[in-house]
Amino acid sequence: MRVCSRHFPDGDASKTPNPSLGNRFASPVKKDQRTERAKKREESKQVNSTLNSPSSVPETPSAKRSKGGGPESLLLASEHPEVQSSNACSSSAVKDPVLDAALMARIEFLEAEVSRLQKMKQSTPIPFSIELIKHDDNLIRFYTGFLSYALLIAFFEFLGPVVEHLNYWGTKEGTRTRQRKCKLSPLNQLCLTLVKLRLNLKVRDLAFRFGLSSSQTSRYITTWVSFLYHHLKELEWMPTVQQVAGALPHAFKDSFPNTYAIIDASEIFIETPTDLFMQSSTWSEYKHHNTAKFLVACTPNGAICFVSPLYVGSISDVELTRVSGFLTKLEDKPGISIMADKGFTVNDMLKELKVELNLPPFLEQKPQFSSQEIQEGRKIASLRIHVERAIRRIKTFEICRSTIPLSMARLSNQIVSVCAFLSNFQPALVPQPRDVTEGDPDDYFRSLCSDSETDWSSSSDDDDD
Repeated sequence: MRVCSRHFPDGDASKTPNPSLGNRFASPVKKDQRTERAKKREESKQVNSTLNSPSSVPETPSAKRSKGGGPESLLLASEHPEVQSSNACSSSAVKDPVLDAALMARIEFLEAEVSRLQKMKQSTPIPFSIELIKHDDNLIRFYTGFLSYALLIAFFEFLGPVVEHLNYWGTKEGTRTRQRKCKLSPLNQLCLTLVKLRLNLKVRDLAFRFGLSSSQTSRYITTWVSFLYHHLKELEWMPTVQQVAGALPHAFKDSFPNTYAIIDASEIFIETPTDLFMQSSTWSEYKHHNTAKFLVACTPNGAICFVSPLYVGSISDVELTRVSGFLTKLEDKPGISIMADKGFTVNDMLKELKVELNLPPFLEQKPQFSSQEIQEGRKIASLRIHVERAIRRIKTFEICRSTIPLSMARLSNQIVSVCAFLSNFQPALVPQPRDVTEGDPDDYFRSLCSDSETDWSSSSDDDDD
């Protein structure tokens, strides 16, 4: 709408205007001159602030005397004339050294920080995995309970391809969103679970070792314990009479050739329940602790063939035998004999199944035992000890020796059963009646799924059973 007088020739408004876009809002003063003056003002302010700071000028003795003002201040001005000079002079004389020193200090600080971070990265521990210990069988046995890495791999392959498609605890059935986010391979997930069972480390400790979160670690352990329990319980752990007879040790052949199994009860400590009725039911007068009780049966050579569910610690041995389901396993095996301790007075139950019971002799109304009864009691005690050794193998898994917290109560049955079944993958407790060559671990796992009528004497893995 309006044009300034500079757009008219000779400044005469009567003449025709000549507006130009390039000079439309031009200033009589050139832009570069204004920018240069503003830059000088900023430099002057920066130099003045630097000179006024206590660290910018070294404090000489004369400067110390001049702090109070007076004649000494004039001496300071004479010693440092650049302070009294103009902004332009101070900019050219002091600016570069001060800024260079600040930049060098900043560079040194950043280099030290980079060096520190690199050292931290190098000192960060490598997450624990099966690859770190697979070359040392002693470490494999310490962390997992298996004798060697080859046996562990054979067991992992025995589980089948379903390990790649597990539905992890806390996810809806059929969803696979968490499977894509798994930080551990299935083999390392199995290793994590075995380390928990074997050493009973805290979840936070395991999470740190494997580079996981605590919730992720708990999810893996819960999923794999349940999976191993349901997978292993489907196997036929109860052998046939012919299989037991083919692997019967010499000590049983001489005195008790019809022995099929040795039974005993064991207890694990549990955290005191909050319910008063459960507190009294789980209290064990024998252990003086709240416990859960279970029945264990092993073959004469020490292989565990039966593990009952957990019951309250106050249950008697007789009642435990009756409700455990062990007697139903003997219905189709007449003529065999079971060996037990004095507390298992289940002779009436076994007579109905035509099964004999071998117990140490009772004193009853007699003043003392006869020499024959003493010898018989010693023989039974020396042979019945194998079930105690089998239970001790279960307790080599530290989780069964420690107090089970209430938070893991839902997994207590699965934990005990899995530990019992895994203990069978160790050499036989009692030597075999003949020399047996060591077989391929794969043959052992294939034999677990074979027909139950297969004779143990024809198998190449008797030493593992």
